Amino acid sequence: MLEGLMIVRKERFKNCEDEFCWLFSGVYGPLLMKEREDFWAELGAVRGLWSDPWCVAGDFNVVRFPVESSRGGRLSASMRRFSEIIDDLELRDLPLQGGSFTWKED
Repeated sequence: MLEGLMIVRKERFKNCEDEFCWLFSGVYGPLLMKEREDFWAELGAVRGLWSDPWCVAGDFNVVRFPVESSRGGRLSASMRRFSEIIDDLELRDLPLQGGSFTWKED
């Protein structure tokens, strides 16, 4: 495992009411940009294990758009790559509800 690279959990769930099966992965992404490609590859490998719908949540340590960062700025290569991964893995980026950011540095 790379430093800062972690897929915390991989779980398969079945709804009791309708027996609908789905997957959940909790992640903590690498802080270092040079380790992100391995992280994206690992996510892709996990995705390839099942055909069920998949929910991925956690801290990817990268944002998709500048507006998602309190620092703002311009669209970076890391942001563009994160968007590509979301598209490649057929994920949906759900909007944040109830706040501007998921955390705030005091």
